[in-house]
Amino acid sequence: FLDDAHSDVLGRFSVAPDTQPDFVVDISWGDLPLADWHTSEVRRFEMDADRLVVRMEADELTASFDIPRRCVEVHLAGAWPRALVAPLTRASQLFGLTTGKALHLHASAVERDGWAYIFMGHSEAGKSTVAFLSRDAGVGRIMREEMTAVGDLSSDEPPAAHTLPSTEKNRLPAEPAAAPLRAIYWLVQAEADSVQTVDLPQQVRHLCSAASIGIRHRTLTVAAIELAERLARRVPVKELRFRPTPDFWQAIDYDFESGV
Repeated sequence: FLDDAHSDVLGRFSVAPDTQPDFVVDISWGDLPLADWHTSEVRRFEMDADRLVVRMEADELTASFDIPRRCVEVHLAGAWPRALVAPLTRASQLFGLTTGKALHLHASAVERDGWAYIFMGHSEAGKSTVAFLSRDAGVGRIMREEMTAVGDLSSDEPPAAHTLPSTEKNRLPAEPAAAPLRAIYWLVQAEADSVQTVDLPQQVRHLCSAASIGIRHRTLTVAAIELAERLARRVPVKELRFRPTPDFWQAIDYDFESGV
């Protein structure tokens, strides 16, 4: 099933030897040939509120995520390894949240001078824009363009930005990477660059707005709020008003230098 050309799919999600996994995945598959495989939109993604089991259906697969048992069952219509990326990414989001270890954000991440900076915001706010502006100006390296995981939230280690093992819309490579997280910014396009401080409730609201909860269920929402508050108390979460030029980094640097 996993030949040499496709073994990297599971390899990117695997854990180190002698490490306790956060969830276990059982995989089965049918006999449709690869020529019949086509990716599709998820048609169903909902939770059984009593059993805390999430079900996912798409044309090429079905999957269930048993949160209490930390078990995932995936059935593919054919032996198509790359179709596994979608349910495995969902599993990473769900179990990162429910174990309290990671919060996945609809956000871009840029690594600069050994630090990670996360940029989130509403649709079309400029998450990809700030990432590519940073790269093209030689200011920073893109870690993620669409989805970033913030990990180490259940330990005493400083929170870090982690890449996810999936290719993004602009075909950025799915390279494993992590960097200590220096700051998180909620983007607002404006006529001048500036960093604005917001109070803790607003920081939590911004993080929850960007959180990849997947489905709006009380169990997951409460977990997201708790993780968002924990993160906001450990890493600065501010608003960045910016123009579409790499000069916005000057406002970020000034904010740190002034110690506001």
